[in-house]
Amino acid sequence: MNAQLNATAEIYEDRLEAGDSEASPDGTFAGVPFMLKDAGATEAGRRYELGSRLFKGFVPRETSNITRLFKAAGLVNLGRTTTPEGALAGTTESVLHGVTRNPWNLQLSTGGSSGGAAALVAAGVLPIAHGNDGAGSIRMPAAMCGLVGLKPSRGRVSMGPAADELGFGSVAEFVLTRSIRDAAAALDAVAVPQVGDPFVLARPEEGWLAGLEGEIGGLRVALAVGTNWRTGERLDLETVDAVAKTGALLTELGCIVDANEPSFDHDAAYAYNAFCFNVNALVFARVARARGLELTDDLVEPVMISALEKLRRLDADQMLRWQGKANPVRRQIGAFFENWDLLVTPSVPASRVPLGVLSCSAFDDVDAFRAANEALQFAFTCPFNVTGQPAISLPLGQTGQQTPLGVQLVARPGDEGLLLRVARALELAAPWSGRRPCVHVANERGEGAR
Repeated sequence: MNAQLNATAEIYEDRLEAGDSEASPDGTFAGVPFMLKDAGATEAGRRYELGSRLFKGFVPRETSNITRLFKAAGLVNLGRTTTPEGALAGTTESVLHGVTRNPWNLQLSTGGSSGGAAALVAAGVLPIAHGNDGAGSIRMPAAMCGLVGLKPSRGRVSMGPAADELGFGSVAEFVLTRSIRDAAAALDAVAVPQVGDPFVLARPEEGWLAGLEGEIGGLRVALAVGTNWRTGERLDLETVDAVAKTGALLTELGCIVDANEPSFDHDAAYAYNAFCFNVNALVFARVARARGLELTDDLVEPVMISALEKLRRLDADQMLRWQGKANPVRRQIGAFFENWDLLVTPSVPASRVPLGVLSCSAFDDVDAFRAANEALQFAFTCPFNVTGQPAISLPLGQTGQQTPLGVQLVARPGDEGLLLRVARALELAAPWSGRRPCVHVANERGEGAR
């Protein structure tokens, strides 16, 4: 299976038979196979390479809080899934690990940067896999591979102990799943405040899984249909139709639905998110320096070098000004949600992106790289990394070529409960569990594609 998808950075052969002795036998996910993305969460003594030749062979000494919580839930970590270099791109392609392919169509991108995880879950290799999301990196691969991809609220899941926040609060750690119930159960397992966390969000007393079947009638739902937020261009009819059909389903379920969307400074939102990601280059430069090296094209891809050059031209005052771009965006979008309980948008502007179009090696200039990724992938997702709101991609649509179309739901900060209740209602009203890509373990067993 991996020969077709190229979705694993490493398989822990020692655990395939013996399992993981640190995984609880009593957890919600006891014995369930699982993998960590090669970015974000770490396990002490196991390699962590960030999809980059610079980090090749690096072994961390510390286990992330979320990794410990995964193990406490019973998940058996069997290896690492692929990611683009630095988890920067809206596709999962790297010089270090090569091209990860979409199980629905092997010529298409899985999205990024949690594309290895998405490919394995969509293909039935794993039922759940770790991902993280700093501009849409859970939601975009979920959309392109036909999965459930929840980005929790800022501060909901611990980033420690190695960091208090990543991407100045833009990044959230979580998982990709095939069902809402699994997503809710995973949130129950890992949304546990840890010592030293800078933010602690209140949890619902009953938990998210127990609260899935709550009432959603009367919710005020805004539908964003029509244009690409980044380019202003009209969206294709299939994408518009998927959002419109979701609105019709929500109306049938008793919600009050109307066409509307937040008015905010789009340029500021994308510029701030780009700045947060460009700062990754400083981390790469620091690691290279510690090893007595320079960031050159035999260690990193062209976009990383370009990002570092761009950052080196900024002084401290300019960097603070870049960071300041987030505040007005948060206020503007926050004001919109005073009148609406939920926003529905496409997950991505383009659900069928060929391989080789968005990778870190396809561009020499970081600004051109960002513009392409924003136009085709980040447009609807990254504003909610800026605001820190919970957002989820659901596989509610399909293209004429029978590949997935994701629809994004966004709620107020901290309201994953409402988001998951609505998502569960939509899952029951328009089930997706019967859909299966052409590359799938069941097809390998001769059960046939669905």
